[in-house]
Amino acid sequence: MHKNMLAPANKVYILIAPGFDEEAVVSCLCQMRRVGTAVTLVGTPALWITGATGLAVQPDCSLDAWQQAAMGNGRCLIVIAGGQSCTTRLLSDARVYQGLRATLSQGGSIAILSRAILPVLSDMRLWSATAVGQFLLPENGETAVFIRDLVHFTVVALGGSK
Repeated sequence: MHKNMLAPANKVYILIAPGFDEEAVVSCLCQMRRVGTAVTLVGTPALWITGATGLAVQPDCSLDAWQQAAMGNGRCLIVIAGGQSCTTRLLSDARVYQGLRATLSQGGSIAILSRAILPVLSDMRLWSATAVGQFLLPENGETAVFIRDLVHFTVVALGGSK
């Protein structure tokens, strides 16, 4: 995980689309909720979404509802789910781009479950030298360790412990 001190966030949003990495998303969501973090599962579409190996989940809200809730409401942490199909769909959606840009401009943070999307974020001019400190990245490629670090970050930065 990036070692820069990140500004505290008010809320966590996990973005998913069809083909998401079920193990990472469910683990992250459950662990954060277990420690009392306010976390919302955001989906495109808003109905049932099937992951890479067939697990279907129903998001808490749609991308449209997320945009309305997150825009202008202070800092937040956005978690971009892993899975090639999922990240491709998410990053090609203008609402996600606008939400990520707004999050960065408001001093929020973005956690990326897969480093493979960094070139895409760079092409979108989201990943840049000025914004690099706002990104949380897995350091050693172990998703479970990264999720544990994210949960710790939310407890410390968001005051999410019970």
